[in-house]
Formats: sequence, C-alpha cells, structure tokens
Amino acid sequence: MISTETRTATDLANAMIDDLDKTYELVYVTYDDTLTDEQVGNVVRGDMEALWESLAEWEDETSWDSVEQIIAELKASVIRGWENENDVDYSNLADAFDGSDEWERVRYEIEERNTGDWIKRLVRQTGQVLLRIPIDTIDEDNAFCFQEVEPAEVLDRIGFAHTKDNLSEVSYVLANASPEFSVLMGYWIVGADVEALYDLLIDGDTQQVEITDPYIYLGNPFAGSGFISEKPLTGTVRLPRADLRTDKDAFGYSINDIYGGVHASSFEATIAAITLGSGRSDSPAA
Repeated sequence: MISTETRTATDLANAMIDDLDKTYELVYVTYDDTLTDEQVGNVVRGDMEALWESLAEWEDETSWDSVEQIIAELKASVIRGWENENDVDYSNLADAFDGSDEWERVRYEIEERNTGDWIKRLVRQTGQVLLRIPIDTIDEDNAFCFQEVEPAEVLDRIGFAHTKDNLSEVSYVLANASPEFSVLMGYWIVGADVEALYDLLIDGDTQQVEITDPYIYLGNPFAGSGFISEKPLTGTVRLPRADLRTDKDAFGYSINDIYGGVHASSFEATIAAITLGSGRSDSPAA
C-alpha cells in the first residue's frame, strides 16, 4: 500500500492512467467548422499531402488543448480523492507534476487512445462544392473560335447522344454563348458532396471517375464570358480522378465570378469511382 506521506508523481500518473477512458476524441469539430476553399480544392484534386499539411497546425493545437484539459481534470480528481481520504495536502505534488516526465507519460497514454474520426466530420459539415472540369475535346487547343457551331458538333465532341433534349439544351447554350463572336471552351459543371469526394480521395484504387448527367459550360474563362446549360445533359463521361477541380481552382474566371450567386445544389450530378479492372464502385459523390 502507498504511504500517504510519500506519494510521488509516478503514483499520481499511475492513478490517472487507471482512471482514463478507453477512447478519446482529441480533435473536437464544432457544428460550424468546415474546410476552407483551398482545403476543398485539395480534396477535389486528390492532393492528400497538401490537405493534411494545411490541417496539421490546427489538429496539433486542438489535440494539445484537449490533452491539457483531460490531464488537468484527471489530476484534480485524483488529488481531491487523496486529500479527502488521507486528510493530507498534496498541492505541492500537484504543482510539481505539471511539465514532468510523468505528465508526459499520461499524455502519451491519452494520445494512444485517440480514436476520433474528426476529418470525416469536418468534410461532412463542409457540404457541397461546385466543380468546373475541363473537357479535353473542347479545351484551349480545340476551342470553337468565331464560327457558327451546330449542337450536333458539340455533342459529337463530347461523345453524347443526339437526343432531342441534348440537342435542345446545347442549342440553348450556344445561342447565349454566341460562338460566332467569341471563343468557346468546354467545362463540365457539377455540384458534388465534399464528403463523397473525400471518400474517392482515400480510395487508393480510384483511377477514374464517371460523371452521370453533368451540366455543360461553353465559354471563355480567360475573358469571363460564356453560358451554362439550365438542365443537365443526358449521358456519362469518364475522366481521370486527378482532373477534378473546384470552380475556384480551375483555370480562369470562376462561374461565380462570371454569374455570381451560383450554388452547387443547382447542378447536382453523380460522380462514381471507376476502380482498377474497370469495375464500377459504389461510391457516388453526389
């Protein structure tokens, strides 16, 4: 039995470790915490290294604050129990404990029990993001330049069927984009869920994605002009996972710079992972 007169920092640490919970969530995400635009861009591009680098300082500070609070509460509880039991003042021991090797030992024990999936909560709370993805067959080198353009030409370029609705929608976009007086490049416009895009990011087998029924933008993002379809085109497009970009991250003026007040929820489409072996996964992004 430990002598009440000779309790040490080691005894205090042991008692605190005995009282630890089995698990802790050291990084606490409040209800209004979200990723920044830059961090969302990292998720969409699939740049995990940049994402974690941008979150590292916040994670460390939040985790450290949690550990300090847990240790302070545990120490106070153990000291209070000893003083009530033994009628001995342990304030000197409590003061000497802070910053000691035994304090560090308790810290390591707490950190080993950290099981919080805070990153998932953070991306979930971020919500939806607007994507603007270049269409390589109507890129800068293959743009429509100061010429009359037929809807069928556009659909042939993007590999979509000449359905009545597709022809009608592309015709409407062309009428408002005025290709005979301008340069038109093509972009897929998609509203997608950030959490689902993060799931694509951490799936190491995802090499390509398949977008079903996207919207199309034809215009010149260098000049800040163009038009977006009011309805999605019917069809699917496959592209490398690494080609995904947010509207803000893609080159040129963003759609919101051009239009203003554009929301991802107005352009929802499904993005699914295409895993190695060409099998379609069950990970839709919207």
